[in-house]
Amino acid sequence: MIYKSSGVGIRRVARLRRIATTIAALYALFAVASTISGGMVALAGCLAFFAYAGLPFLAHYHRVSDPGTQTSSGALFRGSLHVDGTEIVFVSADGTLSVQSGDIADGWLEPFGGDGQRVVVRLLSGDLGVVEVDSVQRGHAILSAIGLSADKHALRVRTAGNSDQTFREMGLLVSLFVLCIPLMALGVAEDLSSLIGWGAVTAAAGAFVGVMARATVKPVVRVGLDGIEISRGARKRFIAVKDLEQVQLSMAGVELIVASPSPGEREIVTVHCWGIQQAALFARIQEIARGFGASAASASQLAQLDRQGRDLPAWTEALRRVAADDGGDYRRVGLAREDLARVLSQGDQPPERRIGAAIALAASGDPVEKERVRIVAQACASEELRAALDRIAQDEADEALVDAALRPPMRAPGA
Repeated sequence: MIYKSSGVGIRRVARLRRIATTIAALYALFAVASTISGGMVALAGCLAFFAYAGLPFLAHYHRVSDPGTQTSSGALFRGSLHVDGTEIVFVSADGTLSVQSGDIADGWLEPFGGDGQRVVVRLLSGDLGVVEVDSVQRGHAILSAIGLSADKHALRVRTAGNSDQTFREMGLLVSLFVLCIPLMALGVAEDLSSLIGWGAVTAAAGAFVGVMARATVKPVVRVGLDGIEISRGARKRFIAVKDLEQVQLSMAGVELIVASPSPGEREIVTVHCWGIQQAALFARIQEIARGFGASAASASQLAQLDRQGRDLPAWTEALRRVAADDGGDYRRVGLAREDLARVLSQGDQPPERRIGAAIALAASGDPVEKERVRIVAQACASEELRAALDRIAQDEADEALVDAALRPPMRAPGA
């Protein structure tokens, strides 16, 4: 496929990130050398320069190089998009970007101007490819051509944090400045007692810096077919599609109205983001909430995919009979392959039933069906379900991974 457009752009985010890292490293070396040679006066000068000029400079490079803040904003030029199998090439006046489909992290449509739309493709490196399109339909067709149709990928967005994010980042900077004092004193300590004392102070200050650094980690939202995963470091919160009652825009970002375990109660989870990121996240969650087509099978037919208390070998054997070719009909228990595929890709189906459909499809021995399972695995927001489906696609169903995917999600603070 070749699509020509008056607006094609390439954002070299990885290059900007390397520049920011290099500048920070050079400044750190300069500060250490100056402190060793000049003592407290030189340290004070370095900190003053860093606060006056270094912080705004590095903040700018961090902003433009952070993959979670990237949008299609900026100049675009006449060019084209070439899709040839697994190779995708963006050609523009500002360069050429050639990638394989496996290098793509995610992609989405962004509104701009009046009714304009831009297709944005983000690579694992953070680099972006941007193409203006004449309609939403055209944008979805391009995403589908490069393997990012709405039912085959997950959107990952790094949010802006919460209302306390700015104060946490300021606290981290202050703690870094404070850490410089015991470090310098440790370097000029002349006796063992001073060395031990300042060493303890340095360790305490370093631990505080670590705590503040963890506090400034911004939540990452992954929207998959099965729901929404909000993670901040090791803490995770998963919201299943069936529990999502409503999604709406607010001044703070995107609000998710979630059903509570208590009857008649609801919970509001706010994902703090703004601008284009807010629009992309809101649109993607709406797509997931609407679903991608219902299965024609009856409830009693679909129930044959349930585990029903069986261990994994017995469950797998029963599902193999679902996948068995009985007289060439593929309907031995009344389920067609198309029904299994729909159940697998529907995020509002119970994880147990989706795993059962995956095992049945993989057991058919058809490489196309195994690839279908692998693609759906990558489109899952739940890390546990993603791991279980990926192993099933490799004909290596793992009982521990399946049990982990079937456990109720743990609650954690929102974004």
